[in-house]
Amino acid sequence: MKNTYESPCVKIAELKTGQADWTPAIPSMQKQSELLLSWAIAIVGGIVALITTKNLHHFKMIRFLYLILAPALSLIAGSIWIAVEFQSRSSYLLLNKCSDFEGTLNKLLLVQTDLFKFSLAALVLFAIICLIQLTLGYVKFGANKS
Repeated sequence: MKNTYESPCVKIAELKTGQADWTPAIPSMQKQSELLLSWAIAIVGGIVALITTKNLHHFKMIRFLYLILAPALSLIAGSIWIAVEFQSRSSYLLLNKCSDFEGTLNKLLLVQTDLFKFSLAALVLFAIICLIQLTLGYVKFGANKS
């Protein structure tokens, strides 16, 4: 019985003329992905610390300001998920000496970067609104709900 399964792996030596080989760029792409991943985890830790702190800051005018953090957390979670997917695919390609001639790793890294940038945009919006309310005196520091 003939094995009909064909591996999606294209060996580097089997590349046709004109096909791009992304394999030499994989280590630098892995470093960028790891850097974004470590920043994403640090930001998630900061958001969790901000939300779960005992002395939560209370805003007089906009009480739902913390809802801005929900899209930021979901975008960062997506960025972390893409980073895990990127690491598994790049490890597979390097271990099997396969070529990434379709540029799938480049596309994954682009999606990870975009998700991270959009989450930073939401966090910057949160920070700007907090600073405006702070300068206008609408923030109560250390006010516990009793």
